[in-house]
Amino acid sequence: MATSRLIETSHFTAESLRLLALAHALAPAYARPGVVAVLAAGSAALGMATVGSDLDLVVFDAGVSGCHEETSVIDETPVSVIRCEPDYPLDVDNPSLFLWKYREAARLAAGVAVHDPQGWFAVRRERLRRLCFTPSMAAEYTRAAKVHLAVAVRWSHDAPVKSALSLQSALMLGLCPLLHSPLVPAGHHYSKPKWETRTLRALPLAGSWEAYVKSHGLDLWSPAAARRAQQALETLRWRTADTSAVLQSAEGRLVDQRVAQFQQDADDRLRCGDVEAAAAPLRFAAFELAWLAAVRSGVDYDGASSAPALFARIGLEETFVEAAFLGWADAARVTDAARSVGEVIAGAAQATAPLYATA
Repeated sequence: MATSRLIETSHFTAESLRLLALAHALAPAYARPGVVAVLAAGSAALGMATVGSDLDLVVFDAGVSGCHEETSVIDETPVSVIRCEPDYPLDVDNPSLFLWKYREAARLAAGVAVHDPQGWFAVRRERLRRLCFTPSMAAEYTRAAKVHLAVAVRWSHDAPVKSALSLQSALMLGLCPLLHSPLVPAGHHYSKPKWETRTLRALPLAGSWEAYVKSHGLDLWSPAAARRAQQALETLRWRTADTSAVLQSAEGRLVDQRVAQFQQDADDRLRCGDVEAAAAPLRFAAFELAWLAAVRSGVDYDGASSAPALFARIGLEETFVEAAFLGWADAARVTDAARSVGEVIAGAAQATAPLYATA
């Protein structure tokens, strides 16, 4: 296979190799004047595709402005084609979009070039890989994480569900500096919830995986719990979106589509036997549905911490807790989990500090 000249594919799944072969076959159709490179990205490029995975193609085209996506089905395979200008995403200067910008850069840097006649992407890949957090950004995310931890511990004796939500946010914020730093091996940056566990397992920082397991209650997670969460999520989705008004708006339909994708991602992980990896997409789906619950109740959505109360308004709080697997969070476990996450955050700041100066 031609790809073997560029990347080591011995660890790739059979489905990844099939999708990469399809990408090579499709590339000539996009190689028009102005197109400097075509990439295969996503799970196929990372070697993690499974049956049902789609093929992501990224077309760098000097003739387009911004970024545009189109989807189709080819040979019974969903194909998503993103057309973007050559400077994407490095031309985005908005500080508030830095995390998005970095994640896009990491996704593209891990891509497989299926059309790069002048070697343009080989040079661009190095620029994408050099993008990293600055010490000031790391300090800000650490500060925010500590605030969330304080809230979690303060609420742990009377609102374990809210504590669990706060801990989720705390862990995400606390590990952001690591997930976007030179400590993380190339190709292992977080990009989708279903790959979250793989990223954390690969993280070269003592206690990070253990803290994730503890703060998410995954030591109590099991195939049976995953099946119950799947069933609860299906009920939650059906009951929450069971009004024409909710799905009339374009944003409402988009949320419903994302929930469907998260459900599919969880199903894929469970079919592969990776039960722990199914938890994140199921939770993301449940929290996405909180926005629809707010629309249905005629109130404003005020972030993840408001989710239990939103579902309580429509009689679905217990279903939400089951779908997001939040029932594990008793007071003692929440406090212990907060302590573990705090230790990881402290270790993250110490471990990454010298690396920012040399990246």
